[in-house]
Amino acid sequence: MLTTETNERNRERRERTGSACTPLLEAATRDLFHDNAFRITGLTMDATMREITKHVEELRMLEEFGEGKSAHTAAFARKPPPTVEEIREALHRLKDPEKRIIDEFFWFWPQEPGRRRSDPALQALARGEVDSALQIWTSQEQEHVCGAVASHNLAVAYWVAALDWECCVSRGQTNERQQEEMAAYLQAGYSRWRRIRDDDHIWDQVAERIRQMGDPRLKPAFVGSMRATLPLALAKICAELALTHAEKGRMSLARMHIELLREGGEEAASFVKAAELVLTPVTSRLREHIRRTKETAHEKPEAAASAVRDLLAQAIPFVAILDLFYGEAEHVGKEVLDELATACIDCLVSHQKKTGDNHAFVELLQMTLPLADAVDVRQRIEKNIQIGRDNLAYVQVEPIRNICEAASKAAEANPASADEQADRILSAASGMLPKLSGSGVPNEILDRAHDEVALAAMHCAVLFGNKTEKWKPCIRILEQSLRLAVSLDAQRRIRENLATVRTRSALYDDLTPISSAPSLSTVNGIGFTLYGCTDHDPATDSYLATYYFVLFFVPIFPICRYRVARSANSYRFFGKAALRTCDKWHIAVSIAVIIAAVFAMGSSSSSTSPSPSSYTSPNYNYTPVPATPAPSAPAYDTERAEIQAERTRLQELENQIEQLGREIDSDRIYLDRTSQYAVDAFNEKVGRYNALVQHAKAANGAFNERVHNYNAGVRR
Repeated sequence: MLTTETNERNRERRERTGSACTPLLEAATRDLFHDNAFRITGLTMDATMREITKHVEELRMLEEFGEGKSAHTAAFARKPPPTVEEIREALHRLKDPEKRIIDEFFWFWPQEPGRRRSDPALQALARGEVDSALQIWTSQEQEHVCGAVASHNLAVAYWVAALDWECCVSRGQTNERQQEEMAAYLQAGYSRWRRIRDDDHIWDQVAERIRQMGDPRLKPAFVGSMRATLPLALAKICAELALTHAEKGRMSLARMHIELLREGGEEAASFVKAAELVLTPVTSRLREHIRRTKETAHEKPEAAASAVRDLLAQAIPFVAILDLFYGEAEHVGKEVLDELATACIDCLVSHQKKTGDNHAFVELLQMTLPLADAVDVRQRIEKNIQIGRDNLAYVQVEPIRNICEAASKAAEANPASADEQADRILSAASGMLPKLSGSGVPNEILDRAHDEVALAAMHCAVLFGNKTEKWKPCIRILEQSLRLAVSLDAQRRIRENLATVRTRSALYDDLTPISSAPSLSTVNGIGFTLYGCTDHDPATDSYLATYYFVLFFVPIFPICRYRVARSANSYRFFGKAALRTCDKWHIAVSIAVIIAAVFAMGSSSSSTSPSPSSYTSPNYNYTPVPATPAPSAPAYDTERAEIQAERTRLQELENQIEQLGREIDSDRIYLDRTSQYAVDAFNEKVGRYNALVQHAKAANGAFNERVHNYNAGVRR
């Protein structure tokens, strides 16, 4: 047996040898012994080319006459016998010196070179007596002189048997006991290959054999290259077997080969390289599949989901293979999986944008997530999964959102019936939102749906109140909306409007609409005017004033009360209110006083002194009307016509402001505050609205001044 120091020296020598032996690595497959030229021909490894050529011709003739089986009676003969084409290929291999020396190395050797005819073990093999040959080699293995050759032959015998069993496994012809025997043969062969690797006697024989062949194509350095590459070649065979079993789903057998590879020695150090060699074709196929999938998604996005599904079907077994070979250790396969995951994301995003198929989008991304290793790739997958789930939830919420949108548009088109649209929204919400709560819709989406319903109903209530000045229905709608709202912002906006509406309801709901402004003119102090200021409303700067018949500017009869807002020398009338009790007593006292005065004095007359007055619909802020000129002042007809034209322009401006205000109220409900572009556009519209309001106020001030001057001229 070799000592530890000898092993270290041998290892150092192998490290100093040349690069890997490519012919050995090419031959190191599961078919290493199946395609061995000496097994196919039935010759010993030291047969001459003349013997080989003659024997091959005989085999070919027997095969042609259908008697090939009779020529393959030795131990480990191929079953079924090789074909004529395989025999011809074997002869071709033996003419290549590198391939021949490799086939010789992996076949049975005589104990003494050149004495195969007298070697008892080889003669037993020729008779088909495998057990006898194994007994001879086992007894010789512990001998110092011939033990290395015996170990070599036992390693070949065990691996020939094990790899033949592998072929049976591929055909499903083995049972558990046979699989255990196969594992034992592989382990027994491995232990002997390790001894051969470090035994100088074996490699000296290989070097001598190269010298005997005398082929200039076979360099002396070939021996060192073979010796250095042997651990990797053996590891590559086991790795290939493990990969084959894993691809067929035979994971227990695959793990057996991986565990065999991981057991100490230099083979374990060659494990990573062997795994890379056998997995490279698999990785290349997967990358090619990734490329085809990306092409499909680019050319036909609607077919991308199907292409990704096929790609994942190829990738999932690949993941199992990587776990088998590497476990939790870092490996290059993770880069391929991240590349695959990224391709799946891109393809599925294209598919979703083209088809809107969120079900397949979420399903396939969930299948992709376990494949990704890089943190950024996993985060991107998780983000897209959430987007897909939200989209699926939005599909369930879409009907109630469509109702809100349609009702809001109808309310804007006809504000007088906006209360009916609000009731439509609230009625639909009461039936649909509870069902959504139990359908798996995420709470975030459900809360957003509640807010959208509440704000849409609020919008309709505001439109209705502004149009009709009927505020009590608005209070009911806003109270229901407030119960639906979830977010603090939505609740705040509804509460603000509710407070305003309640105030307006207290101030305006008892008003009676009027079609025109009352006369505010007096003649020598006799006529009609307004007195008093109660129930002030800061929001509109309006108040209640009593409409009196005056005599010498003394209020005689309170006729009714009006809610008005004063601007310069004109009034805006909101509506008529009932007289107070004190006003009724005032009427009674005035009647009594007048009756008494009638008997005391006569009537008198005086010149008229017109007082400016105007009525403006409650929906507008500034629309003063100039007083009608006296018949004796035709010079003012032209100016009055200009004033009326200017009033028309002011009315158009105020209509524009009102329309823009409604648009802003609608936009605010559906404003996407996550979009800077949408926010900027909304702010620009608000700025335009404010500028128009300021312009209207300035124009109205100038208009009122002109009316004042006009009325002053009329009075003069």
